Amino acid sequence: MLSQLTNRNFYLMLGIDAVFFVLALLVSYLIHFDFVLPADHWQNFWATLPWAISVKLVLFYAFGLEKEAIRRASLPDLGGREHWGTDPARDAAQPGAWL
Repeated sequence: MLSQLTNRNFYLMLGIDAVFFVLALLVSYLIHFDFVLPADHWQNFWATLPWAISVKLVLFYAFGLEKEAIRRASLPDLGGREHWGTDPARDAAQPGAWL
């Protein structure tokens, strides 16, 4: 586990994960307040954010989830052309068959 601390991709993945976590938290605040966030709740959001990110990243690392994310996620998971068969006519006749 300590060997990952020297891996540049590990930090890239943690950074991307933190950005998506912040976006998810922001969107949840906005949805909760019908996209009109009062000023005192903005202060709450910014005060909570460093703690939430810290706890999330520590737990992410402590439970080994970063290894699972790297091992399980890849570009083919996004549904690229490599999932389809080699016959475009058959693929067009069966949309979603590669899912």
